Parts: sequence; structure tokens; C-alpha cells
Amino acid sequence: MATGWLGWTATEAWNTPVIEILIAWETRRQFLIDTNPFGKPSEKPEAGRVAKEVKMGFRVAAMSRKGSSL
Repeated sequence: MATGWLGWTATEAWNTPVIEILIAWETRRQFLIDTNPFGKPSEKPEAGRVAKEVKMGFRVAAMSRKGSSL
């Protein structure tokens, strides 16, 4: 998420607490919505569904890391 969506270097991502990465990602997402020239999405995603998707994304990322014990 940090190196892909946010464009940070690996060093920046590893040295940043997870909560700050999540806040930066949410801020970037909101910026993209607010500056979209085609308008805003008609429906807001459910918080529970978004949280579940983020959790699964972290799980997949952790499992793909070399030497993972998950």
C-alpha cells in the first residue's frame, strides 16, 4: 500500500507506523475522489467492508514476505 498507492520508498514504508500509512492512504483516496473531474461516486462504501478488504490486503502482503511465519 505504501510503496504502491502512495509511491513511498521501501525505507519510508518500513520506518512509518502502520496507522500513519493508513491515514496517508485514506487522505490520498479522499483527495482523488475530491479532485475527480468526472464527479463523486454515487455510493459510499461500507466501513466494515473496507476494513475487511484492508485486513485481507495486509494478510496477503505479510504472507508474501520472505520468511513469513503466518
